[in-house]
Amino acid sequence: MVGSKGSYGGAMYGESYAPAPLSQSFGREEYVTDASYESMSNDVSVEDRKVITNSSFSLHVKNVDDITEKIRQKTYEMKGFMVNTNVRRDEGASSAVLEVRVPTDQLVEFSKYLKTIAVKVVYENITGSDITDQYVDYEERLSSLQGVKARFEEIMEEAETVDEIMRVQNSILSIQRQIDQVKGQLTYMDRATATSKVTITLSTDELSLPYTPVKSWRPDVIMKEAVRALISVFRAIGTVGIWAVVFIPLVILLIALKIAVKYLFRKRTAKK
Repeated sequence: MVGSKGSYGGAMYGESYAPAPLSQSFGREEYVTDASYESMSNDVSVEDRKVITNSSFSLHVKNVDDITEKIRQKTYEMKGFMVNTNVRRDEGASSAVLEVRVPTDQLVEFSKYLKTIAVKVVYENITGSDITDQYVDYEERLSSLQGVKARFEEIMEEAETVDEIMRVQNSILSIQRQIDQVKGQLTYMDRATATSKVTITLSTDELSLPYTPVKSWRPDVIMKEAVRALISVFRAIGTVGIWAVVFIPLVILLIALKIAVKYLFRKRTAKK
């Protein structure tokens, strides 16, 4: 039995009985046990580590539409899914940017497949972020919060007055909100690490693909950049020429009308 002057979780009812907060990592006070939160990630096996992986590929291909369809089929075969697809069909060359997510344990196989369907892999990059420490920490927090909730539920069974019941119930609700938030974080981490995001840039024109030079100065890369600039200049000149050809008849017509108006004006002036 819990009396109005009895102890409650180590505090008197005349005082604040809520357990002391350990941190503010969730934007509100956390009620926890005295359990230590020392990282246990070193005890986690390599297979069980939580790593968020992102990959980028730039592929020179013969046909953008065909390769896009092959990548889509391969993604579905691996139980992955398409996130974004952006295809451009310009006069000079077609290109596309695909964003897919595939199971992390099949990322290596998927990467090898991309290399088999490309004429050339212009750029490849794979980055990972190990969140095992955070994941283990959230698991420990969840275990502690659930233990505190269980203790409060035991106290609830012994509470007699309405005031006691309301206080314990409010504490249980507060702890439950924190438990739900921690579970949400764990679910997000599970989903983020279960699949890997792969961004794939395709083009029939190798010069239009993004790349990262390995050396600080590469004559071949400079030559390609010069060729790109020259092509841009020729395109600009060609564009101006096309506009000029299209609008020349209109300009001639306007000049002719201007001359005709001047001629008629002079003729009327001469008669007067």
